Amino acid sequence: LQGSQFSDGTTSNTTVTAVDQSIVVLVSGIETGGGNAAVSISSVSGLGLTWIQRGSYTDPDTNAGQTMEVWYAINTSGSTQSGDVTVTYDGNADDQILMATTYTGIDLINPWTASGAQFSNTTNGDGKATITGNIAESNTLGIWAAAVPINTSMGYANGWNNLNSVTNGGAQWW
Repeated sequence: LQGSQFSDGTTSNTTVTAVDQSIVVLVSGIETGGGNAAVSISSVSGLGLTWIQRGSYTDPDTNAGQTMEVWYAINTSGSTQSGDVTVTYDGNADDQILMATTYTGIDLINPWTASGAQFSNTTNGDGKATITGNIAESNTLGIWAAAVPINTSMGYANGWNNLNSVTNGGAQWW
């Protein structure tokens, strides 16, 4: 698992190694600061791979332009690819978190669960967000990414593993 964090800017990069027959998944949390419009990822490049957006979600209740995006690429080049992956935003991000991880043993033709991308910014009666997905499909990925307010704890459902938790450097909004 590789990653980066920065404040202020329109690009970010992280170093990634992807063995042949693997999928690289990037998860980005972006914040533009109080009262600023949200920005999105306009492109991802690197490793000589084609990058595809899996999903994007901007919190409709945000006052700080908070967006989460998931992008991926599949390496079927016949060799290990290693180097920088560059993410470019369509505007200035105040704070950003970028995490990358590589998976093998995944169905490279249809790597994602049939559930599709799902998003939520609401909670049930006990203050927990709920997203339902089918994770029982063989050789597919189910990725769960969350952005929570600063000083807020997070738990995980049974059967899910926390690969990494990254903070954005103590930004004001999340």
